[in-house]
Amino acid sequence: MGKELVETGPFDSMMDYMFQGMIMVVVLLVAIPMLPVAQSAKRYYDSMVYEGRTEPPFMFNCVEEIQHVDIDNPWVCAYFTNMGDDYDALVSLNGPDNPANSFTVRPNEVIWINRLGARERIYSIDYSSPHNTILRVLGEY
Repeated sequence: MGKELVETGPFDSMMDYMFQGMIMVVVLLVAIPMLPVAQSAKRYYDSMVYEGRTEPPFMFNCVEEIQHVDIDNPWVCAYFTNMGDDYDALVSLNGPDNPANSFTVRPNEVIWINRLGARERIYSIDYSSPHNTILRVLGEY
């Protein structure tokens, strides 16, 4: 009349465990190839996040020898001002190896670099000048 409760033996519970194990393997086989895509998406998201905070201005004394500064909180944008009256300042962002990230700041000139949405933020600055000049740098993250 009523439904009878059927006891399952050890074989049935072992099959359940095997099925769950197979599901976990399939999930891992699908998830592992997606890891680089997720990391790329995270880097892109991080580059889009703008906290609206401004670092205190840095004053760099540019000399002939290239000097390097690492930035603690990578910047989304930066303002470079050559405070000198006579000489150019040479600036490279994120290492001097990439000429696309290098530029010249002329005397009394302000250059604004915006990396919002770029693949990488500004995480280091290399700077020099053929003669002594002062470079004022203001960064936002």
